[in-house]
Amino acid sequence: MIIYEDIFTDNETFSDAYPTKMIDDLYYEAEGRLISIDNSIDDALIGGNASAEADGDGGADDVKETAIDLVYVFKLMKYDLDKKGYQKHIQAYGKKILAKWQETERTEEEISAYKKKLATKVKDILAHFGDYDIYIHESYDEAGMLCLMNYREDGITPFFTYFAAGVRPVKV
Repeated sequence: MIIYEDIFTDNETFSDAYPTKMIDDLYYEAEGRLISIDNSIDDALIGGNASAEADGDGGADDVKETAIDLVYVFKLMKYDLDKKGYQKHIQAYGKKILAKWQETERTEEEISAYKKKLATKVKDILAHFGDYDIYIHESYDEAGMLCLMNYREDGITPFFTYFAAGVRPVKV
């Protein structure tokens, strides 16, 4: 399995255990799904016995919640940011990515092509900004990538967008 880590924060962002595809050598789309999380406590494991109690009530109610698997597994939190704030963040983030690329053996042609692709994708994101939810890792480290979540045409299937240059694959 491959887990993709944020190159600036080392936070795990997604893995190939989820349906993932690379688009235009620029970004990944990872598809999520809704899961049910059972947060109830099994009284038998901690010595409780509801049948022995006078009123038969085991105490706390069972707690079940629904979440998107990628949000739950990779500890993402919704991040409240307006379009202007996101634009400011993505401009600074893009500059950091380009600086990282210049430290590698990338040619000027590769860097120039990447800049054009990135500008086009960011323009598209900003044009449809209202369709996205923004997520950040629970550490709230704003130096890293902000994950973008949208829904497929069916309105049910969530998918996340991750800029490929902002993650590194780690084989586990």
